[in-house]
Amino acid sequence: MELRLAEMFHLDRRGYIIAPALQKMILPLLDQIDSSAAEKGSVDTVVNKGGVLVGYWMGDWKNREVSIRIIRLWF
Repeated sequence: MELRLAEMFHLDRRGYIIAPALQKMILPLLDQIDSSAAEKGSVDTVVNKGGVLVGYWMGDWKNREVSIRIIRLWF
């Protein structure tokens, strides 16, 4: 998991959607956790904000409104 997060820096990735099996395990590897993720106790989206990895809980990313919020976070 650490290597995958390192890719965000080396390959200039803006974000990842996190698989359910990893949503709790990733928490200690992040620099910041948004209040949405802290409340849920899980992270389903990680955004690289200028080298700071921030975890969010977005919910159903298949939902159009949620997808738009994720895209806005990434760009």
